Amino acid sequence: MFEYDEEYEDYASLCDEMNDIGSGPWVESDWDPRAVANGKRYAEKHGLSWPPQEGDYDRLYDREQNPEDYN
Repeated sequence: MFEYDEEYEDYASLCDEMNDIGSGPWVESDWDPRAVANGKRYAEKHGLSWPPQEGDYDRLYDREQNPEDYN
């Protein structure tokens, strides 16, 4: 059964937003503080980049689909 992970969801959402062409540079105050805190915690726990940048959403998806490449 799938367990909802709020930290993951917030990290993925922020990465997705920053992956959009023309999203501009990361400005933390532009985002919901709770989502930022959750996303940052998730990134730190899993050795992912912070703040999210272009391409991070694709790398997150690749890690999920090809975990053997990241062990």
